[in-house]
Amino acid sequence: MTGRRKQGERGVGGFTLIEVMIALAILAGMLTVLLRGAAGNVAATQRSRMMTAATELARGKMYDIEEDLLHNGFQPDLQEDEGDFEEEGWPQISWKSEIEKVELPNAEALGGFGEDGEDSEGGGASGGAGGLGGGGLGGAIIGSQFEMVKNMMEEALRRVRITITYKVAGFTEEFTVDCYFTDPAAIGRVNSLAAGGAADTSGSDDTSSSGSSSGRSNSDTKESGTTKR
Repeated sequence: MTGRRKQGERGVGGFTLIEVMIALAILAGMLTVLLRGAAGNVAATQRSRMMTAATELARGKMYDIEEDLLHNGFQPDLQEDEGDFEEEGWPQISWKSEIEKVELPNAEALGGFGEDGEDSEGGGASGGAGGLGGGGLGGAIIGSQFEMVKNMMEEALRRVRITITYKVAGFTEEFTVDCYFTDPAAIGRVNSLAAGGAADTSGSDDTSSSGSSSGRSNSDTKESGTTKR
């Protein structure tokens, strides 16, 4: 009969089991690549979002520290503080701040001359040509002026360092922000202290001089009395 398929003939339009398995394997590989790319995009988006938020929060915290320094002034010791941004709605972002005095190098470290006018490098006047000045009296004057400027800058300069820490996709990331603040009023305080010290020194010298003059006057009086007798 023509309606029956002959025994041994293969049907057309179908897929074998091997072909189906190969197709599924290809589909699984493509889906893995797509899912991995999508996950990477999500992580990058989350990291960018956290970085933007952390940057803005760090800027706000720096403003707060600046305002606190304006009200309370600079402290000579190291100041440390830490916390998080839970009040701002970001409890997963934490911060740590350090406020420290900036230590500047002295004249000897810069290859210049100290207050005694001697070359710290041991090279004489020629060795100090690239330093702060020449030897002798000139080196002593420049060294003393440098120390005065150094003390002013150290008194009027503070470095603020803020470290921001946050987590993205289970990994901890952090970045550091450094900022330098100056206090012009500190220069006036250093000048006042220097002027006070100079006034005390001159006052002591005047007192000693006047005492010596009085002593000489008394001696002159005694000598003149002896002559009359």
